[in-house]
Amino acid sequence: MAGDGGHWIRRNCLILARNNNTPVDFWLSLPLTELRGWIDDNDALMER
Repeated sequence: MAGDGGHWIRRNCLILARNNNTPVDFWLSLPLTELRGWIDDNDALMER
């Protein structure tokens, strides 16, 4: 995750935006700790 030039954040923000019909910049504006929680919850829902 760290040192990948921002690939992890961009990829996950794009996934969240697509899955939740929200703008990417909404996800990019969140603090990393909050973003991580949303990513974890989104991943859990996608596993269902």
